[in-house]
Amino acid sequence: MASAGIVRDIYRKLGGAEIFDRELATDTDLARVVHAGLSVRVLDFTKLTRPEIFSLIIPERTLRHRRQRDQRLSQEETGRLVRLTRIQAIAEEVFEDADKAGRWLRQPLNILDDRAPLDYAATEPGARVIEQLLAKIAWGAAA
Repeated sequence: MASAGIVRDIYRKLGGAEIFDRELATDTDLARVVHAGLSVRVLDFTKLTRPEIFSLIIPERTLRHRRQRDQRLSQEETGRLVRLTRIQAIAEEVFEDADKAGRWLRQPLNILDDRAPLDYAATEPGARVIEQLLAKIAWGAAA
């Protein structure tokens, strides 16, 4: 469950008022967004790199076709984007610095079999592991 502050961070990171017709404030709001799918324009606001978008959210060719047809991301694609944005928001809160959080999310970690936390968070179970690592860091435990 995301805190209201994290949900607002997700809203902001995904384009805020330029994308959404109303502010996101609760997990229910996030669930509705995922169910409906987001405009592909939301990808213009994310801090994910193009290669990360193509490997973690939507293949390049599929994105190109969706943009040409002004179609939305699927529920699955929207869910992955929201999940990774949630992880990013939590990491920024823990590290209190967006750049430091971004570096940590992209650095391979031994505890993750030398995979980067962002890649590990591509699945819901993986995202839960990353959230647990971030909670340990927040509490001062070595991660």
